[in-house]
Amino acid sequence: MEEVSGQQDWHELAPFIATAKVPIVLQFATSACVLCPDASRRINELMKTHHFSWHHMDATISELAVELEVTKLPAIAIIHSAGRYR
Repeated sequence: MEEVSGQQDWHELAPFIATAKVPIVLQFATSACVLCPDASRRINELMKTHHFSWHHMDATISELAVELEVTKLPAIAIIHSAGRYR
């Protein structure tokens, strides 16, 4: 898992997105989130059977979390390209 820290924007994720050969799973979490460790374990298990890149972002300092209106944690964004995500 790649840690993406600090204030985040799409442009700061652009290097990951531009070079990605597989979808990117972006996990928004906080240290206070009680459900986040279980979500991390589940994503880690999925990596054994699915091909994707996993990045973690602290939702408390993420501009991207605000832009995507993340209101509950854990939250996951699947990014296929800069214009294609869910």
